[in-house]
Amino acid sequence: MTCDAKGSMLATENGCVAVATRPVKVADTTGAGDGFVAGLLFQLARRRLVKPFEQSELQGLAAFANAVGTLTCTRPGAIPAFPSLRKVQEFMRSATDSR
Repeated sequence: MTCDAKGSMLATENGCVAVATRPVKVADTTGAGDGFVAGLLFQLARRRLVKPFEQSELQGLAAFANAVGTLTCTRPGAIPAFPSLRKVQEFMRSATDSR
């Protein structure tokens, strides 16, 4: 579940996580939800495990999906505003570095 600028929540039968996102200068919110879902599906498609999700993994999935949705808001348009994988990784790394 996306929660606008507050971040998102992911839930499974084993638990729920709420993950905040970073504030950015917003150009257009069109496509933010699509970006979030694209980021989540990208991460799920890379998952090779056939076991229940652990809380830390859910947090990582949500953080990545948040980053894609958030970065999508920094440019006008929907699909054309989707960030590259490199941009998402840099955005996430810069959040970690600023802590």
